[in-house]
Amino acid sequence: MRYLIVALFTLVCFGSKAQMEKGNVYVSGTAAFVDLDGFTSRWSGGVQLDAMITDKWSIHYNILGGKRYFHMPLAPFGGVFVGLAIGSSTDSTGRRKVVPGILIGLLTAIIPEGIAYNIPVNDNLVLSPYVSPLEFEYITNNSQKGGTDSYAGGGVGLRSHFLLMNGKFRVSPFAEYKIHYAKNIHNGTLLGVHIGMRLNGD
Repeated sequence: MRYLIVALFTLVCFGSKAQMEKGNVYVSGTAAFVDLDGFTSRWSGGVQLDAMITDKWSIHYNILGGKRYFHMPLAPFGGVFVGLAIGSSTDSTGRRKVVPGILIGLLTAIIPEGIAYNIPVNDNLVLSPYVSPLEFEYITNNSQKGGTDSYAGGGVGLRSHFLLMNGKFRVSPFAEYKIHYAKNIHNGTLLGVHIGMRLNGD
């Protein structure tokens, strides 16, 4: 383990100049530890999509799964409801607005889970504070019977992007403070790491 840490440190310190540019898209594997008030702590794993929309701002989507736990963006649920509401309404001729319902539903469904501001520290390190107001989670305890187990929620956090090979790869440890939009907010933390690859560029 210590050899891996030394190798990563060497690559970060002496690697070539990093690229954090508009249009860059990263896909990452994720490992994370979920610790929310009222629930047993647990590990989860999944995937993240992170896209630079300017040289500073990026949007992200996360899917995570674990034992009695699932996390995804909230927007697809909104897209279904908005699309159905519009599609079931009628225009002035009495015809249902199916096509507008589908189009607006799809546009709503791709709203990102969160947005981040990327701050270059040096050629190979970028700090990325973020806010994720549109999260959806399913979580239960082993002993839980009945009651609510699905929640809309949000979080604020910080990622540290260690960029390797001119930004082609990156290792991004992160820490997030989370709540659920419910009477019991189940506040807690999500701690983990993304290991990603840039999909575009050399």
